[in-house]
Amino acid sequence: MSERPPASELVSLYGAILSYQGITTANGDPLGVTLICAGLANEPSYAGQFVKMLDGGAAGQMRYITTHVGNTLTVDSAFTNSTPAVQQIIAGLSFAIISTANMVGLLAAIGLVIPPPGNVVNEDWQTETIDLNIWTPTHPATNPLIVVTDAVPYQAMHVVRFDVQNAENGHLIGRVNSNRWRVYPGIISPHLAIQKLVMEFELYHNDVAHINQATSFFGLVADPAAFIRTSPNIVGFRYDGAGQLMSITDDAGGEVSIGITEVIEDTWHRFKIEVVEGAILFYVNGVLRTTHPSPLAPNRLMYPSWYFASAGGGADTFETYLGAVRIGYEVVLP
Repeated sequence: MSERPPASELVSLYGAILSYQGITTANGDPLGVTLICAGLANEPSYAGQFVKMLDGGAAGQMRYITTHVGNTLTVDSAFTNSTPAVQQIIAGLSFAIISTANMVGLLAAIGLVIPPPGNVVNEDWQTETIDLNIWTPTHPATNPLIVVTDAVPYQAMHVVRFDVQNAENGHLIGRVNSNRWRVYPGIISPHLAIQKLVMEFELYHNDVAHINQATSFFGLVADPAAFIRTSPNIVGFRYDGAGQLMSITDDAGGEVSIGITEVIEDTWHRFKIEVVEGAILFYVNGVLRTTHPSPLAPNRLMYPSWYFASAGGGADTFETYLGAVRIGYEVVLP
């Protein structure tokens, strides 16, 4: 184990993250989202940094500064007390403004290491079967979901084949309880390192026109029993009536769908969903295509899900192939 740096070096590191320290000079908003200090009027903008209360009912709490106008800071969420109820920041309270720019160096210097993200699934189907400890397949009546490697378009990969015939459907979902993730699941050390949930997977469609556009959906679902396109609390991809790829988020309040200009038939594509606090990012083949405001509450449990149904006409048969899947958390610094 490496030795801790000398005290003088630690003092320097602490100084590098402390932007300002002062005492409030007037009462803030009763909603607990503003802090007023006359001295701030002469300071550069501290928007994008963090304010920590050093005494009062909210002592020890830290909030992200969204705006700094004159002598007033506005934060992203209300300060609270031990009740917990909203805590107004009144005059006469000590506070500090902290920058995270040099936080990583400080954490390393004092021996506080950010733990690596856990609960990661990297599935390449190399077992040549669907692991029922991880996944729950619901098979079409005619052909089961199976792992295949023996023909085009597999390109020597192990993939799951959805061979869906007229009026059938196939569904693969992360096994309940052992394969679930929390969206933007929290903060490792208050407002210092935030995790984001990332889901990546490869898909190949041979005939999008025969996929049921009204129900088929692939992405993340909050309820393992509610996994079709019209279900609430879903995040992922769907197709419109013309077969165009769409990004979709849906909560109990309604659906948001945005078109993605992408030819998705007869070739492999890599899809990625990133869920961070306040936003959901959708990538296709490594390119950010759309961004949605997040309708999901913090720490909501989500399950990976792929559901493909036939449109139901006499010739409505298709094959879809699911390649490598990666789901897990990544650590990002604000």
